[in-house]
Amino acid sequence: MSTTVPANGANVVWSVGEVASSLGLPASTLRTWERRYGLKPSVRTSGGHRRYDAADVERLRLVQHLVGQGVAVSEAAKAAGRVKLSHDTAGEEQWVDAIVQSARALDARALVSSFNAVLQRHGTISAWTDYFAPALRRVGDEWASGGLGVDSEHLVSETLLTVMRARLHEVGVHPSDATILLASAEDDQHALPIIAIQASLAEAGVAAHALGPRLPSGALADIAARTNASTVFIWASVARSGQDRLARVLSSLALSSRLLVGGPGWDGVEVPGAIRCTDLPTTVAEILGRSA
Repeated sequence: MSTTVPANGANVVWSVGEVASSLGLPASTLRTWERRYGLKPSVRTSGGHRRYDAADVERLRLVQHLVGQGVAVSEAAKAAGRVKLSHDTAGEEQWVDAIVQSARALDARALVSSFNAVLQRHGTISAWTDYFAPALRRVGDEWASGGLGVDSEHLVSETLLTVMRARLHEVGVHPSDATILLASAEDDQHALPIIAIQASLAEAGVAAHALGPRLPSGALADIAARTNASTVFIWASVARSGQDRLARVLSSLALSSRLLVGGPGWDGVEVPGAIRCTDLPTTVAEILGRSA
């Protein structure tokens, strides 16, 4: 019987056998990864036994995913090690509640303070995954049900975008010679996921061009050629078609660049040569795995 190891299990630890069963890998593979690449469990029980915690397991998941995409284990381990992971779930729901209250009161100062505090404590990936994304979903649900006005929804988005860009400035990684391109689809107005990826990469010391929302497919093809792009990531919130112009441009880019797509707009759409990324940690690990 296989063991299911949750992706978010605070204060819970697992043996090598349990983790191996959950990942569908031989226990000998995990021991080899520990010995050769430093992917070792970080918890020691009172009896002296080594155990994996949730962050260890999530890192192994990223390595497994990258290896499945053709990345060498050594490079995958380096990339996963550079991704900041945190599974401290205490107070997350209360924090989101506070964000909704601040949004309802149009209290921009409180929003900035809350966003900054989480970002400084957890880093971009964990802040986005455990706090910002749930808050954005809750705010969107509240707006849809009439609990919040569109002014509150816009204030949260714009405030978070400002805080994230300030984080980029603070980290100080400049994309002048970057060959990694990040953009939203040509009719997609969402920029936050792109800035989250850019900030996460910057924290790992890797620069990327964030080209923002609504980038025309022709402009994408042009800048990819001019920069000799090594990696191109396109976010889509709005449903795409595998036959539209953007999909054709991306299929062409996949011949010369590593192509990644993310967001619900790509659900059910196949873009030849593209790697589908389902969350921020996986996206960053994919990029770092080939940029390390």
